[in-house]
Amino acid sequence: MPNSPLWFVRAGEGAIYAADFRSSNSVGIGWIEVGPISADTPDEEIDERFSKTYPDKEPRARGVWANQVRRYLREIRVGDGVATYDPTERAYLLGQIDSDTEWKDGPLSRRRTVTWTHRVDRDALSRPRLQCVLARGTCSSLYVECEWKRHFLQPWQRRHRGSRFQCFRPNIRRSRND
Repeated sequence: MPNSPLWFVRAGEGAIYAADFRSSNSVGIGWIEVGPISADTPDEEIDERFSKTYPDKEPRARGVWANQVRRYLREIRVGDGVATYDPTERAYLLGQIDSDTEWKDGPLSRRRTVTWTHRVDRDALSRPRLQCVLARGTCSSLYVECEWKRHFLQPWQRRHRGSRFQCFRPNIRRSRND
């Protein structure tokens, strides 16, 4: 897992599926009305399916949703780190992606299995440190940010030596200060 991206996958609106993520050892995203989409589905077809399914929604919103599905299907890899937020526990769950995407019945039907390995208390993080997570979309890659690594990842790394995530985006060069 060293040098693998860390993805943040939201557990539905208001994180209502966080307990499901935890108990089923999985993460998932929705838009089930669009139906199953494979990673090799052409972009034009994905865009067309979102346009037909949500004709009353703004084109920009449909584009954002289609891009979220594309990222989830094409960019997340087995072995990548993953995080989600559980508001009932007031904690971030951290784990590792164990499978490619599968279509399963339910509200968040595009699923990947996960091994949850760590829990980070939200209250341990200061408000400025939370900003890089709070404004993210449904499925987001976390940038290499010294502040993020120091204030989010390092507390649980100290408690769990030998099991470390490297939080970076593969197409961004790391500086010596990271």
